[in-house]
Amino acid sequence: QRLIVEKSGMAEEFVMSLSKVMRYSFQSQENEFVALEEELEVFDHYVSILKERFGDGLFYEITKTVDDQKRIVPMTLLNLLENVIKHNEISAKHPVRISVNILPNNLEVVNNINPKHAQMEGKDGLTTISQIHKIKTGENVTYSRDNGIFKVSIPYVVS
Repeated sequence: QRLIVEKSGMAEEFVMSLSKVMRYSFQSQENEFVALEEELEVFDHYVSILKERFGDGLFYEITKTVDDQKRIVPMTLLNLLENVIKHNEISAKHPVRISVNILPNNLEVVNNINPKHAQMEGKDGLTTISQIHKIKTGENVTYSRDNGIFKVSIPYVVS
């Protein structure tokens, strides 16, 4: 409601981004794999929605050298972003920085760790992402937690 009343100019942009994310989430499920570039575009829209929620608490960068041949399992990036939101305190005082690195053989998502005071239990989201990826591609998703940094590495689908 605050967005519509106080920032009516941004409300339309917000609704358009939300619409694109929702449409993608429904339509992408029909595909076994999607172009990385398509997933990155929707990721950008989703981050813009979350930026409205977290303001100066959320930063991201994408190293873009996208090759049209690179494909991934649909919703992978969006689910990883949800995982970051679920497990981290995000505020201007405790910002989270997310880097999406497009490497030659895999996609890497890196974020600093700001654990929530009431930490969520389990690794269900990441486990699900890993299992789906393994079933669809035969490849393993790897992740590490070291020196306050969490990193997930996702191999591309070889077409």
